This record gives sequence, C-alpha cells and structure tokens, in this order.
Amino acid sequence: ANVIMQNLNVIREMKKNGCTDVQIFKHIGVSPATFYKHLNDNLELQEVWNDAKADLVSDLEGTMVRLAKGGFLLTTTRTYTDKQGNLQVETIEKELAPNLGALIFLLKNYDSERFSNEPKRVELKMKELELKEKAMDNIW
Repeated sequence: ANVIMQNLNVIREMKKNGCTDVQIFKHIGVSPATFYKHLNDNLELQEVWNDAKADLVSDLEGTMVRLAKGGFLLTTTRTYTDKQGNLQVETIEKELAPNLGALIFLLKNYDSERFSNEPKRVELKMKELELKEKAMDNIW
C-alpha cells in the first residue's frame, strides 16, 4: 500500500500517457490484486486514477477529432548516413487528409439521430424509451 501511495505521481503520469494497467503495476512493483484492493479502499488513489483516465480520454478525443478533420501536418524525422559517411537528418512533413473512419465514428457518436447505419433502430429505441418512461409514470 505504501509503495502505491509513494508513486501517485508516477501512476498519474503513466495512466495519463496511455500506459496499460499491467505496465503501471509492474513499474511500481505491485500485483493487480493489491493495486485494485487499494484502489477500492483509497479515495485519494481513486481520484488520481480517475482524473488521469479522464485526461487520457480527453486527449484521445482531441486526437480523434483532429484525425477526422485532417489538414494538420505530420512531421517525421529520418536519420541516415549518406554515401560519403556523413550523418544526415531529413525532416518530412505531410498534410494528413481527413480520416474517414474517425469521421464516421464521431458523427455516429455525436449525432446518432442523423448519422446511423440503422436509422429505424434509433427511432425504435427512442419510442421504446418514451413508452418505458410513461409506464414508470403510471406506476407512481
């Protein structure tokens, strides 16, 4: 438990940067069972864990939106040795086109009433929800 609390900042940064739970446990030297037991029992650890996870999700969502819209530059650097034995560094910039998969995913999730593979199904789900709400009102 002590090792977990001593590593709160490490846990926060690793989770926020997308490390898996197993990578975090191995890095701080605790078993999954020990970590999850303390996660259930310790409010400070829960807050760190949940905040870091929320930060990661927010970053991922921003990345997904940028991918869907496209138009940003992807910069890569390539290092190589030329024929004369000199070290060369080449920077390549390329503008990314909108990513169709990211675009479809976001539209389906952000506006499922207008963008759905099964518009009738969405309509039926809405009607089902209305009927359930009316039934609940009648119970009271």
